[in-house]
Amino acid sequence: SATTTTTATTTTKILRSSTDYHLLEVVPHDASSFTQGLTYFDGHIYEGTGLEQESTLLRHDPTNQMKTLAKIPLTPTHLFGEGISHYSIKKKSIIDPQRQQLDTENTIITEEEQRHRLIQLTWKNKVGKIYSLPQMEIVKEFTYDTVTGEGWGITFVPHTNEFYVSDGSDYLMVWDAETLVEKRRIRVTFQGNGARYLNELEFVDFAPT
Repeated sequence: SATTTTTATTTTKILRSSTDYHLLEVVPHDASSFTQGLTYFDGHIYEGTGLEQESTLLRHDPTNQMKTLAKIPLTPTHLFGEGISHYSIKKKSIIDPQRQQLDTENTIITEEEQRHRLIQLTWKNKVGKIYSLPQMEIVKEFTYDTVTGEGWGITFVPHTNEFYVSDGSDYLMVWDAETLVEKRRIRVTFQGNGARYLNELEFVDFAPT
């Protein structure tokens, strides 16, 4: 006897379309949140909000009407939260630190572990925070400086292991992702003039795979 298999296909409804993007869904959002940064990791959207005494870091579920799964305050509470970005780091650790086991080349055997992090800037405080993901626990606090002395937007460029940081000026600061040391500054111009008030930044890799 013959067996017939029917495969169901799901067509995604496009609410709005342009040459740059497709709008697929509109989800609720707390209108009282002074959103300053958004980033995505492992199926969740992380949101950083601003204002003194009100800045928070939140984790939302985009598959369940943006339900808030976790929320922590930015401390100390006088800090004004700004841009955030997810990134990952690779750490090598000794597999057997007690025995100092050696491989055939007489070197210590190590294993590489990928750790996910979230970095958060503050507006005028020159202080940044690094959190573990998905736990949202602070693992490091650091200080920085920019052209204006402020922190606005930040994004991670994985193939160079760098952060690009904006501060409302016409410059982008480029930081080493491991040391957080500034490596260079890039001036952004439009028609020969400085493009001031640079803010939100996103890195999108369009390189062919």
